[in-house]
Amino acid sequence: MICLQNSTTLVGVNCCTSLSSTCTAIDANTDLAGIGVRVAFYIQSAVNALLVILSPRESMASAWASTILTAALVIGAIVSKIQQNLSLHHATLILNFATISCLSSLAVAPLLPVWRLRPDEYFIQEVRHAASMHDISDEEDGEELFLHIQSNRQKKRIKADQQRKRTILALAILTQVVLQWAWGFVLFVSWDGYSQPECNGDTVVLLFWAHFTAKEINNNFFWVWPLWLLFSLGITLLLTIVLAVTSPDLAQDIPSRSSISTQASGPSQHPIVRQLIHDLWVSIPTRTNRVGQFVLGINIVSLALWILFIFASEEQRRDNCLYSGENNFGGFGQITATLLALAPFWSLTIAVYRYPSLLRRRVKKFKMMQREEDEDEARSILSTTEEAHELYHRGESPESDICKQALPSTSCAVPDAIHQRHNMLYPLTTQIPNPDMGLHEWMEMNQLPRYIQ
Repeated sequence: MICLQNSTTLVGVNCCTSLSSTCTAIDANTDLAGIGVRVAFYIQSAVNALLVILSPRESMASAWASTILTAALVIGAIVSKIQQNLSLHHATLILNFATISCLSSLAVAPLLPVWRLRPDEYFIQEVRHAASMHDISDEEDGEELFLHIQSNRQKKRIKADQQRKRTILALAILTQVVLQWAWGFVLFVSWDGYSQPECNGDTVVLLFWAHFTAKEINNNFFWVWPLWLLFSLGITLLLTIVLAVTSPDLAQDIPSRSSISTQASGPSQHPIVRQLIHDLWVSIPTRTNRVGQFVLGINIVSLALWILFIFASEEQRRDNCLYSGENNFGGFGQITATLLALAPFWSLTIAVYRYPSLLRRRVKKFKMMQREEDEDEARSILSTTEEAHELYHRGESPESDICKQALPSTSCAVPDAIHQRHNMLYPLTTQIPNPDMGLHEWMEMNQLPRYIQ
């Protein structure tokens, strides 16, 4: 291959005639592999993961945006392949882009509440969300909201809404997987029909992140090509199986680190970034949550594969001799792909904007729960104090009150032989308090050991 990337004269000769048997460079394809298309796939897959963390309710719209972007790429590639306008280099890149899109969608889907929660748990979450969206400081408004969300009609509506969202999400993910498999099948069965056949032999492809030319694969490493296709398609198949198998098991009654931390921690005063990192940390499942840890491991592996596929795509572009133009942003295809990828950024921006208010509601809810606990504790102390006053004025001790509640044959005066050794260590208190004993000293008798024969 004679690499003359910037020769506009040779570009015209190479594009307009098929008589040349010398490959000067691979033609640029801005509609399928331009800078706008590549960045669109990278950004779209990253936004999918961020939306799961910041705004899970908007993740389904992002999943459908990924599906539309993948469909436009694969359908355009099939049309170009039929018209023999697609090079072998761009054909392998398209499979990488489709795999990147499927990786992000399949990896984050098990984390979505609409997918992993049982109907009853999803209903409880929707109730909490509805309560957080209303100011329930007024007792009448809170009671009205409580009666509304407890109605059977509301429960049925929320459960039906969850089932509908699960169906839509499954359809979006399944469409992406089918498109990726369709293009992999085209690469597997179609060995010819690529443009610039004089360049195919020297085209460099990264298979398992190793550099091969098409000529080397045909002569010595033919097994690498189908194995790489099966690897790319097997990743999405495995993630699809994980999504189908783990979704009902994720909704288990095992407490996660997130719930434990939420119950144990107080209102957070950290900045938004630190609070976001804290939320990510506490969302890690505990050791007892085996299914959650398995899904976490799958997500870590998916992240590593996502990075490696991006690296392989960009490295393959540098290894091949391409005519200039793919790194120039412009054209209908690149602009459309970029705008489609940026569409979920609106939801992401709204989620980031609302995150401080979410933290304030969390602090308000914590203070409300803490105030209710303090009120319950105060009522308990007041009730105990009133009972102690009554016993004190009657001249009775707490032990005598316990004896009255025991069986008639129970004796509290003298312990038997079984309790003799224990009573030497913990002697019984007197039944009648000293008249000079204060009320607080007398109430401490409640803390002494009591034994009923």
